[in-house]
Amino acid sequence: MSRVSLSVALLVLLAATAGAVAVDVCVFGGGLKDWVRPERTLPAVGFIGGAILLAWQLERQHQNTMRAKAEEARNALNLEIYKDLAAASERASQGLLNLASLTVEMVMDVETRSAIFRETQKRPPSSRSFQDLIDTQHSAMSTVSGVIAAIEKWEIALGGVGTEIITSLFQHSTALRKAYISFGGEMASYLGDGGLPIGWPIPTAELARLNEASRGAQDSGFVLAGDLYRLRVATQNRLLGELFATEIPESRAGGPTIKPYVMGTSERELP
Repeated sequence: MSRVSLSVALLVLLAATAGAVAVDVCVFGGGLKDWVRPERTLPAVGFIGGAILLAWQLERQHQNTMRAKAEEARNALNLEIYKDLAAASERASQGLLNLASLTVEMVMDVETRSAIFRETQKRPPSSRSFQDLIDTQHSAMSTVSGVIAAIEKWEIALGGVGTEIITSLFQHSTALRKAYISFGGEMASYLGDGGLPIGWPIPTAELARLNEASRGAQDSGFVLAGDLYRLRVATQNRLLGELFATEIPESRAGGPTIKPYVMGTSERELP
């Protein structure tokens, strides 16, 4: 029962009481003073007071029910939003991991082929092509774009943190593209069945340069992975914090520190 309904009910009750008094006085010749005697007024006041109290209790119960339903609906929506963002973030994290793994595999392939050439003077074919790098990078960036789309879809629920993470994802995606352009340039001549690079087997200094390009490329992906981790922390705190009455500490929002992998034989040559 709303406040308007409660007011209307009280007015109807008072009007009915006044009408009963008027009929008794005007039609049946009753005395007005009879209606103000304690034995009549007290029951009437008690009845009116009881009606008011009942109406107030019903109004309060109705409001509590509406609040409970609204909170239940909000929690269900928050959980739906979290699942959507978590799924998009998980796909993006896996895509970046695949890209980093391919980066390591390509450098390892060059070193393995160089070692075989040193032993046999025969260069085995590369197990990876330049197109593999392009396709894997495109796949990884598509999953990151999916995260951005998911944040924009629910930005009203995330508030300023959503906008901040979108900005960071855009910036770090640009840095990743630049890092992989550099890495791809270093690796291009060693992939596929194209012409031999200068010096074969590969000199240690050359492998060190490939490792350096690999490390920069992996780092760019791990920075993006850190953005995704911060997104998961922010969404849990904002969407599920009240539901579970706890929050993930802010000190963890920066994400874990992930170091790139470099080839063991060349790592000693790196600065």
